[in-house]
Amino acid sequence: MNAPMHPISLPFAQSVSFEVITAQRTMLNAVMTRISVSGRDAKAIYIDLEIDKGHWSRIMDAKAHFPIDKLERLMDLCGNDIPLQWLAWRRGKGLHLLESEQQRLIRQKDDQIAHLNQKVEWLTELVRK
Repeated sequence: MNAPMHPISLPFAQSVSFEVITAQRTMLNAVMTRISVSGRDAKAIYIDLEIDKGHWSRIMDAKAHFPIDKLERLMDLCGNDIPLQWLAWRRGKGLHLLESEQQRLIRQKDDQIAHLNQKVEWLTELVRK
């Protein structure tokens, strides 16, 4: 049975220091920190995630695992990527935003314009000599 989705009114991309992220010992601690930082009510979160109240309680007591397939939705609900950042740090990796197709095309056009501007400058210098 699907629970109703509650509207989200959060400022997204909340900033958390690297020290806070690396201080978390486990992924569950990172998940709990994400929820705490968001300021959202835990009940609203487990309802939005369609997680049973009893299972949620066991997750928060570290007696059950957080359902991995709900991790992305949780990050969206809480407005931060703390568990993703924590996992990347634990694996010795970094994170960066991917370039969209539109951004790639704009970058290519900018590169072409810069190249053409160099040619114009070269030709202008050649004509002046």
